Amino acid sequence: MLLTFFLAVIGWIIFRAETIRLAWDYLSRICTPSLFEINLAPYLKCLFFCAVLILAEWLQRDKQHALQIAHRGLFRYRAFRIALYYIFIIVILLFSGNQESFIYFQF
Repeated sequence: MLLTFFLAVIGWIIFRAETIRLAWDYLSRICTPSLFEINLAPYLKCLFFCAVLILAEWLQRDKQHALQIAHRGLFRYRAFRIALYYIFIIVILLFSGNQESFIYFQF
C-alpha cells in the first residue's frame, strides 16, 4: 500500500507540474533534511478539530453515527438538538476553506 501511495503521489506531482524540470525541482525540494523537522503551529487548528471528531466518534461508537444523541437532559428538547445542528452548520461554514480548481482542468 505504501508503494502504491508513493507512486501515486509522484505521478500527481509529475502530471501537475508544467514541465518535467519543475516536477524534478519540486521533488528535490521535498527530499531535503527539513522534511523531518516538525512544526505543528500551522496545523494546531486542524489537529484540534480532528481530535474533536475522533472524540465524538469514540463516545458514540455504539451508535449508528456521532450525532445520534440520546434523549436525556437538555437533548430531550427538540429545539436544543436543532440549535446544536445549526451551530455545527455555522462552524462548518465559518471554518471552510477556499474553493480550489480541479487538478485536471489544466489538461
